[in-house]
Amino acid sequence: MTTESTNTIAPFRVFNIGNNNPVPLSRFIEAIEAAMSKQAAKNMLPMQSSDVPLTYADIDDLVDEYGFNPSTSIE
Repeated sequence: MTTESTNTIAPFRVFNIGNNNPVPLSRFIEAIEAAMSKQAAKNMLPMQSSDVPLTYADIDDLVDEYGFNPSTSIE
C-alpha cells in the first residue's frame, strides 16, 4: 500500500480516531471532575510558550478510507 502523504510502502496505515470538535481545557477538566465526583486543584496560569490555543483530531483520512466519523462526547 502506498500512502499519498508520504509516498512510502507499508503493510498498514495508522488513523487518528478522536473527536474532531475542539473542547476547551476547562470543559475537559469539568468532565473529569464530574466522572470522579471530585474537584481538581487548579493552578491557573497565563498561556505558556508551548501551549496551543486550539487542537483537535484530524479524522479526514479515517472518514475518507472507511466512512467512519467518531462521535463520542467528552463525557
